[in-house]
Amino acid sequence: MKILLYGTHAKELRPVAAAAGLQPVEQAPEVVVTCGGDGALLGAEREFPGVPKLPLRDRHTAPLCPVHADYPEQFRRLAANQLERTVLIKLAGQFGDRRLIGINDVFIHHRNPVSAIRYG
Repeated sequence: MKILLYGTHAKELRPVAAAAGLQPVEQAPEVVVTCGGDGALLGAEREFPGVPKLPLRDRHTAPLCPVHADYPEQFRRLAANQLERTVLIKLAGQFGDRRLIGINDVFIHHRNPVSAIRYG
């Protein structure tokens, strides 16, 4: 399976992904693995809309959930197609001729779209 690793420290997961039999790629992924928090997931959806995402917490910046903290196990389960798929609700908004689509939240900000006011 071709995966794209997305996030500040995501490249650290390359050997773990490869050991699970996954193929890290830079283009045309089948799954985007986000390493970080909400911002990484939102950024990945902006860059790769519609491609399935596997969000993983970044151990450098966020506490890891004891149930999901085992990166090798999560990659093994991804490679074996054993992860449960969840479909998130998307919201659409339009202003003039510009249409924006968001995951669960709408962010309003004048610069960095992953650092904003949140309405959900």
